[in-house]
Amino acid sequence: MTRAVRAGRLGENAVVIGGSIAGLLAARVLADHFSRVTVIERDVLPDSANPRKGVPQARHVHLLLHRGQAIMEHFLPGLFAQMGTQGSVPVDLGLEMRWLRLGIVSKRTRSGIVSQFQSRPALERHIRRRVKALPNVSFIERMEVAGLQADEHAVSISGVRIRDAFTKAGPETVIMSDLIVDTSGRASHAGRWLEQLGHDAPAESTVQIDFAYASRIYRRPAGFAADWKVLVCYPNPPEGKRGAYIFPIEDNRWIVTMGSRLGDRPPSDEAGFLEFARTLPHPDVYEAIRDAEPVTPVTTFRFPANLWRHYEKLRRFPQRFIVLGDAVCSFNPIYGQGMSICALEALALERTLRGTSKGELVRAASRFRKAVARIVEIPWMLVTTEDFRYPETQGMRSPLTRFINWYTRKVHELTVDDAAALRTLLGVMQMEKHPMALYGPGILTRLVAAALQRHLLPGGKARPSHPLSPEDLP
Repeated sequence: MTRAVRAGRLGENAVVIGGSIAGLLAARVLADHFSRVTVIERDVLPDSANPRKGVPQARHVHLLLHRGQAIMEHFLPGLFAQMGTQGSVPVDLGLEMRWLRLGIVSKRTRSGIVSQFQSRPALERHIRRRVKALPNVSFIERMEVAGLQADEHAVSISGVRIRDAFTKAGPETVIMSDLIVDTSGRASHAGRWLEQLGHDAPAESTVQIDFAYASRIYRRPAGFAADWKVLVCYPNPPEGKRGAYIFPIEDNRWIVTMGSRLGDRPPSDEAGFLEFARTLPHPDVYEAIRDAEPVTPVTTFRFPANLWRHYEKLRRFPQRFIVLGDAVCSFNPIYGQGMSICALEALALERTLRGTSKGELVRAASRFRKAVARIVEIPWMLVTTEDFRYPETQGMRSPLTRFINWYTRKVHELTVDDAAALRTLLGVMQMEKHPMALYGPGILTRLVAAALQRHLLPGGKARPSHPLSPEDLP
């Protein structure tokens, strides 16, 4: 059940721009601190688990990292137990995920990191139902924000101007608010709104990846037998550009996404989709889907670049205005960071407001901008460093990029035989451990031992694959 709401401590009304997962989590946080929370959404929000226009990536694979899942459960206790009764699939990521990465297949072992898999629309629907059930949260649909309402000198934001999202006509309506949170995603107009008020738009960092992917949903074949629930096939850079995922979702189905980058495009026709699967560096994807029944047509999407808008660097910024989620930073989706970063930022918003009095609310936006930058900094470094394995990737490279890429490849090689190394690596990738855990004495000792084995002992070369052994099985 949703936790009891403590309303009104910081103000009468808070406005959330955007009703996707970032906006829903922000609304959940704000409901504890304001008498009313108003969510403004361009789309008509369905009660079903169908994709909607405002979330074009909803038709593709979405990975919710374990840390993000834990935070969502913190805000909405019992959420994933409820989803489990409706087809969400629990997966031990060490034991039940077959993971090909950098040409390496890791050892399979119990990891203790159990994540639930479901379609993005199903996850959003369950969160939305819980947030809509809060007595002080309301939704205004089919409307968009045309701009911000500010005081005479644009020192403080006091509301938003909204209009019909489809006709963009008719009179604008002003909704007054004590706090405005922009969660409208990568297409956010916050920078333009700030410029209209005489402020600067934020500087942007981009890393151009030109990533394209295609997806469709299949019914899991009756009698299909495999030693995995999740199949992840990453390319082996710099030559390999093609990869794929098979994730289990509700109703005994798979969502299959295949992608490539830097000019290579997965096709949208059925024959081409299967042929693309045949060209992947591992045969398991093709063998799984070649006889499976398609449920949906193939849909495609393109993601041009990682993008970070540096609101934290603005020297002048209006009070009572916050930007959160993809509106601040959007990552290459193949690494699955997005929803979990939104959850971490919602947690930071909760902590910011919990330590704020009504009189200090005007300064909360400044503290929150800095908190968001700290949250984004490490994932940005990890994601873009991986993308820089391709020389064609355009963007600012750190002097440490080549070393980090070399080192993390060695860690991946270690996971072929080393269950403890795999658990550490999964912990980092699922945001449960700090990345420096990969540089601790445990991993370093294992890397040295593996190097000595390779160079000093005959036959010491790491095996390319490690199937399940009897002691790994439940």
